[in-house]
Parts: sequence; C-alpha cells; structure tokens
Amino acid sequence: MKLYIILSFLLLKICSSTETSFLQEEVKVYSNLSKSFEDTLVSKSNTQYLSRMELRIKGSIKGKGKLSYSHVPFHRKLSIDVTDTFDELILSDWYDNRCLIIFEPENPSVTGELSISFKAY
Repeated sequence: MKLYIILSFLLLKICSSTETSFLQEEVKVYSNLSKSFEDTLVSKSNTQYLSRMELRIKGSIKGKGKLSYSHVPFHRKLSIDVTDTFDELILSDWYDNRCLIIFEPENPSVTGELSISFKAY
C-alpha cells in the first residue's frame, strides 16, 4: 500500500510537471496604442512537436484598432478588430513556437492598453 501511494505521487508529479512545461506562455503588455507596432511572441514550450496554440488578447481601448496575427513564415495574417473592453481567446492549429502580431490603430488618437499571451503546445 505504501509503495502504491509513493508510485502514485511520483506519477502525478511527473505528469503535472510535463503538462505545465507544455503550457508555458509569454505575456506582453502594450500601452502605447496610438502608433502601429509589430512584435513576435515566442512560446517557451518544451515540446518538440507543436500542433496547437492559444492567443489571448485582453484590454481596453478608446477608439478602434486592428490586431493581426500570423504563423511563420508570416505570409497569411488573420485579423480581429479591437474596440472598447475586450477579452478574446483564439485557439488554432499551430506548428511553430513563434507568433507575429501587428497592431494598427484607426487613428493617432487611440489610447488604452493591450495584453497578449501566447501558448504553443
């Protein structure tokens, strides 16, 4: 019985540490939304074969902007409009640990803050 408890604990520890290594994420906060910007987010995943991603975009914006994201080699961008207060979760097939993001404000008077987290697993 004691051996069973020890083995169960070890198995639980191994599984939980493996799961968290796959789901490490990069979170970035952008507070100057009056100008366009481009950034590449990098997942810190330990897995060799990626197949999924989560991109969470949260924030509050006064005005309107467009946020595009793309898979490597960055030729095919997908976009969402961001206005007011938003919290978007994008789930997709993904095969790289990088994600290009491009933000374009509607005009220079746009203000607010944008938080983006990216996970690849």
